[in-house]
Amino acid sequence: MQKKAISQKPFLAVAAILPMTQVLGPGNRAVVWLQGCLQNCPHCIAPEWRELDSRRAHEISPIELAHRLLANRSVDGLTISGGEPMLQAEALYLFIRQAKRINPEINVICYSGYSFEYLCQFPPSSGVSRLMTELDVLIDGPYIHTLDNGVGLRGSSNQRVIHLTNRLLHANLEDAPRQVEFVIQDGAVLMAGIPPRDVLEVFAGIESEVVYERA
Repeated sequence: MQKKAISQKPFLAVAAILPMTQVLGPGNRAVVWLQGCLQNCPHCIAPEWRELDSRRAHEISPIELAHRLLANRSVDGLTISGGEPMLQAEALYLFIRQAKRINPEINVICYSGYSFEYLCQFPPSSGVSRLMTELDVLIDGPYIHTLDNGVGLRGSSNQRVIHLTNRLLHANLEDAPRQVEFVIQDGAVLMAGIPPRDVLEVFAGIESEVVYERA
């Protein structure tokens, strides 16, 4: 059954931002995790980012966010995850368009828990088709814990790396060794990257607030 579309707002509801990393795609990448998801995947690594109305989210203009992240001229790529980015397609489209005005050579990788076919037929918010014209790579499909094979930028092997342009065909996104990076932000630990399956077990006993993300 098609789920009801999410109303669009003139800002992005952001769960977390990482100004630069090299663990979520080729080159120096800025990463944006968006708040809100309807998927409810078992073993979701960031369940606190599923809430559609959460005090954890930071609301920011997509234009302001593009200028903030692209002020660092070393950034040559964007990776967008969540949450579910396709629930905020209109504002995300504006963000990417502005980023490309600042740096026309920027490349964009975006994750979605929806399949490419579902997004084309039943977009969960307005602007999805326009947004996808701005993406270089879409990594689609829900995370399935039993299919997590421990390699590549996919969380599980059912997910597909779909090249919507030729710009990142040279990059080994499907089966490259996984890397993670830990960053302390506002008293919490943010983990960027797709973790090997045993990484979370190492930190399972930590009692302090830790924010994890799989992509």
